[in-house]
Amino acid sequence: MSATTTWTIAGVRAALQSKKLSARELTGEFYARIDRRNAELNTYLTLSRERAYAQADRVDAGIARGETLPPLAGVPIAIKDVISTRGIRTTCASKILETYVPPYDATAVERLEKAGAVFLGKTNCDEFAMGGSNENSAYGPVRNPVAPDRVPGGSSGGSAAAVAQGTAVAALGSDTGGYSVVEKGTLLAIQKGGILAVPYGDQNILSNKYEGGTIHAPSGLAMMGRKSIMGKFGKEQTTHLFAVGDKVYPMKIDVNVSKDTVTLGVVACDTCNKTDPPTYNKANVVFQFPKGSLANAAAGGVEDTIGQVLSISNDDAQGGDQGGQQQGDQQEGGDQNAQQGGQQPAAAAQPQAEPASIEKGMTTDQVEAAMGKPDKKVTLGTKQIYYYKDMKVIFLSGKVSDVQ
Repeated sequence: MSATTTWTIAGVRAALQSKKLSARELTGEFYARIDRRNAELNTYLTLSRERAYAQADRVDAGIARGETLPPLAGVPIAIKDVISTRGIRTTCASKILETYVPPYDATAVERLEKAGAVFLGKTNCDEFAMGGSNENSAYGPVRNPVAPDRVPGGSSGGSAAAVAQGTAVAALGSDTGGYSVVEKGTLLAIQKGGILAVPYGDQNILSNKYEGGTIHAPSGLAMMGRKSIMGKFGKEQTTHLFAVGDKVYPMKIDVNVSKDTVTLGVVACDTCNKTDPPTYNKANVVFQFPKGSLANAAAGGVEDTIGQVLSISNDDAQGGDQGGQQQGDQQEGGDQNAQQGGQQPAAAAQPQAEPASIEKGMTTDQVEAAMGKPDKKVTLGTKQIYYYKDMKVIFLSGKVSDVQ
């Protein structure tokens, strides 16, 4: 196999099953790539050759016995250095843990090993996963393999760079602040003033409570609107007060039924807000519901409360392809309706078909087959909302959870 071969999980599986190469040979190919290229990007902090070759040998032995391959058999995988790996140094990209070797594997690592994966090593990241550019590692920054003068993003920049560079087929990362679940095309407009934010690169994030129709300053903060505050670590932080009408992207949503709170993280759409240079200001909004009410609250009621502060925006100033495509779909549908109306004026007199029945548990494909394409789609992490003329269909993890 060529040293420049671009591998996929399916490609690895096919090559091993056809015996074009062994798992050990493939592992050796990837270590040769790492040895040649790691100094360029600073992607890996620790390599785990002994464990990787042992894993590869187990896969080869299974193939020799004619066993059915597990789903990730022989696939060379990198693991972010904040994830515990038995017998492999795990530093969290910090000098504090420079010599730490865990005695156990994280659950995700255990499951990958059962699936037959081969662990090449631990990838660089922002220290303790606190950062968004991978410039905050105690062992130096990770560079972008496409444009080395740029950052790879973070905090899982090492994992991303390893896959893009071709020194891993797949990699584990992590999601600390919610930025990795921001969906392109989903945009919210701020409806109430008083949300205090800090720049994206700050380790701290401020929580603004919304209760009784009012946004309250972050806990212990009496200086709403001041240009700076003292952060958790005694460092001065620049703050920003979001204005009504500012556009933001949703981040991670956290529901705490025991505390009757729903927390929604947001990060500014600087392109939409014409902020130059961009800051990507971030904040949490904690929606406080009456005691004991959240457990029995309807999804629509919770959405209405969130909508008092953050409403879905139709503004496609973000320039995203998804938003533009949605608008195009709507316009196309409108043109078709207008054309049909002009050509078939008597159609209104025809009896209407029975409305389609939408049931809980249906998939997005099943809903579209029954209802046609929605007028609009909105994605919030694992939640999707399909808007039709007289109906709103809510999906969780790809299946209908509510119809309104």
